Parts: sequence; structure tokens; C-alpha cells
Amino acid sequence: MTTTFIQTVTGEDHGDAFLSGGLQDMASYPPRGLGLKDRFLLVDRAPGQHPEEVAARLLRDETSPIFGARAPAGCIPVDRGVYLFFGWTMPA
Repeated sequence: MTTTFIQTVTGEDHGDAFLSGGLQDMASYPPRGLGLKDRFLLVDRAPGQHPEEVAARLLRDETSPIFGARAPAGCIPVDRGVYLFFGWTMPA
């Protein structure tokens, strides 16, 4: 059964945040979110759009490049050093 996740992570940059968030998720074995992803895509948002709303819209959109458990995670920069990761997973 596939599920979605939305996770806010801090890091020096988006790559550092991806690794940090993945390790945090794996440490709470079994991983259920970012720890199950091996790649991500940066997602732009228009000024004034809330990151959570953009993530929710892309999670529902079947034509989105992050739709499905085999797709990469999405990553939206929220603030300096803060990133919102989201996606679909198929927990073990």
C-alpha cells in the first residue's frame, strides 16, 4: 500500500537536508518517508504560495513528476536552510 509523506528538514543546502532527513527517517526503523527515497527534484513555488499547499497539489496530480512510490521526492526550499520534502512511498 502506498502512502504519502511531508517532512520539514534543515541543512546547509538541499542535498545536505536530503541526506540528513533520510538518515533521521532510517534511524526510526522501519523508514516510512524520506529514508525510502534515493533522489529528489527541486520544486519552485510562486511568491505567496505556501509550501504545504504546493506539496499537497503535486501529491494529488497524477501527471506530477513526483507522483508514485518509484518517483523521486519533491523538495521545496522554505527558508534559508529549511526544506520541505514530500512524496509517495511503499513501506516494507
